[in-house]
Amino acid sequence: MSQCPNCSYILVLLSHRLKYKCALCSKLYPQKEINNREFREWNKKQKEIDEYNLILENKKRKAFLEEKRIFRNFRLLFKEKRYMIKLTDEEKRIKELERCSKYKEANWKKLSLTSKRWLEKNREKRYEYLKAYKLKNKRLYKQKQRLAYWRVKQKLLADQYLKNKEYETSTIRFYPFSPTLALCELL
Repeated sequence: MSQCPNCSYILVLLSHRLKYKCALCSKLYPQKEINNREFREWNKKQKEIDEYNLILENKKRKAFLEEKRIFRNFRLLFKEKRYMIKLTDEEKRIKELERCSKYKEANWKKLSLTSKRWLEKNREKRYEYLKAYKLKNKRLYKQKQRLAYWRVKQKLLADQYLKNKEYETSTIRFYPFSPTLALCELL
């Protein structure tokens, strides 16, 4: 509700004249002037409310950050105690191997792609490394080649044996044992 700037009495809008009239002092005021004054007052109140809300938010945020800082310090307090237990080198190595194996299981596709890409980019480097390894460890390299050769021979021999004894490998003889369920009932 609009109030008279002179006597603070309620103003009445005269719609046909677009002016406000005070019922007490009978002064006329343009509608635009009164609307502008009301808007400025409303805007001033809104600024005060916003400042008050901002102060409240800052207090809440400071309280939250303080609580978070206390919680972090509390957590660090117990973390230090946990790290005071020293692991041996062997235990550290085992823990690291477990962590690596878990990562490899979870990301095996990604790891295989990266290794293939690396081999494609560094093929010449890899071949140079293998040549140097062969020259450095001739005896070990020949031994590995010999083992690989005999593994292939053993595999071929096993395949040939299975082809010749095709029907014998699939026939399994069952002995007349009583089923385990029947034995459980006896107990």
